[in-house]
Amino acid sequence: MAGAPGGSWVGHLAIATGRVFALVTRVGATTGSAAVYSGPAQAGVLRPVPGLSITGSTAYGDITTAGALQVDLGADFAAERYWYSRDGVHFTAAPLPCPAATMALLGGAHAGRVSALCTGNPSDVAPGVNDKQVWAAAQLGGTFRPSGPVFASPNQEEFAAASAQAMTVATIFTLGVTVNAGQTWTATLTQGNGAVWSDLSFPSATTGVVVSATTTNANKQTATVYRTTDAGRTWHPLTLP
Repeated sequence: MAGAPGGSWVGHLAIATGRVFALVTRVGATTGSAAVYSGPAQAGVLRPVPGLSITGSTAYGDITTAGALQVDLGADFAAERYWYSRDGVHFTAAPLPCPAATMALLGGAHAGRVSALCTGNPSDVAPGVNDKQVWAAAQLGGTFRPSGPVFASPNQEEFAAASAQAMTVATIFTLGVTVNAGQTWTATLTQGNGAVWSDLSFPSATTGVVVSATTTNANKQTATVYRTTDAGRTWHPLTLP
């Protein structure tokens, strides 16, 4: 990755409009940063996107290509910046998807409606727990407003939306699913202590996948792929060849 700072790593990868986008975070002795790198898919070289960066003692962010390319960057649960792009080249700053002191996990745009899960600092509630709330905008670039009540649950690892109504959040222990845009949530799948969720995504409005991985006492890594065909209401292990 050309121009990537030392000591950095890629947190998210996305492909849109023939380009690859990577969210690169860096942790320094006193200051961290998060920035977006991009390049043509066929070139294999990613360079910083001008203006799409943020700094702080702790920096983080999210990228989604569902419905449109969207980027949210934050630092220290105090600063946040948000952009969207229709062509992957020109980015427009827009109203923030989440209120101050929260972090945004982007759900993308579905049928014109844009959603995000706004999560609080883990230290705000209790160890291993934080507040969450769905916020939504009626259109890309519109103003976000609460779509459901605030609820507390174990810290999240992944978030994805199948539609404007159906969304799944992978917390430390369970998958939580809403089918009414965050009004109510149901725990649908539980994993054992020490397991980690990854690669939660919905390629369609009904079908989604998630990986649950763990390391045994014998230091052996195991993983199970789960699939849903009803927008997250039920999940079943997927048999792979």
